[in-house]
Amino acid sequence: MYKLITYIFIILSLNNILYANDIKDFNFIKSHEVIYDLNIENITSNSKIHNAVGKMNLKVQEVCDGWVVNQNTFLDITDKNGLQVRNEFRNSSWESYDFKSFKFISQTIVNGEEVSYYEGEANLDKNLNKVIFLKPYVKELTIPEDTIFPMQHYISTYRNKSNFQSFNVFFGEDDESINHVTSFTSSLTINEILYKKVRTAVFNYQDTSSKPIYEIELIMDNDGMVHQVVFDYLDYKIVGKILKSNIIKQKVC
Repeated sequence: MYKLITYIFIILSLNNILYANDIKDFNFIKSHEVIYDLNIENITSNSKIHNAVGKMNLKVQEVCDGWVVNQNTFLDITDKNGLQVRNEFRNSSWESYDFKSFKFISQTIVNGEEVSYYEGEANLDKNLNKVIFLKPYVKELTIPEDTIFPMQHYISTYRNKSNFQSFNVFFGEDDESINHVTSFTSSLTINEILYKKVRTAVFNYQDTSSKPIYEIELIMDNDGMVHQVVFDYLDYKIVGKILKSNIIKQKVC
């Protein structure tokens, strides 16, 4: 459950990846802040989780040298025996406009105690693609040359002209943060408003032949805001719906 919410940015499908020289000709996703209400649905008899409720605050903001994403989430989980556990997820990242540099902080707290904290930076280069972890220990990790970072994946969704895509993404929540994701995109009309529906399977990078770790479904509007997210774990689903949203005024650089 620790990785439950952080995948919201890495599962949006792509057609042509957005590069730095496309910036002037591209209508970027608007900076925004959203609060989601989280609840459990579709619980099967095999599920070890009986109930789950929580909230997620998500802020996506364009800054002078790139994009900043801040995310704070809590989820109260109750098992079949009535034992309740509070999970808190705090994630912050910055990604450069050319999508070559990425800085990240990820923290998980369970019942008030920190169980994981990762901080580091990653860079993509023609000769060397490297992640440097600064906390909880110093570690260097070489990543595949076709790896991309979350914001590049997120922004490029608007260029999708194909129904199915597949990519490797590093998103920085721990030292095993590379996943292989495959996405299927379609259009959806709700109350005469057109949305984009994205269904994604998330696989272990080292074992893409097995079943996905889980699947996710997003419903997005034309400003790039996710109106609903469904995390499908087969035995249950965690559904996030918007409680409050706000478009953030762009800073003059």
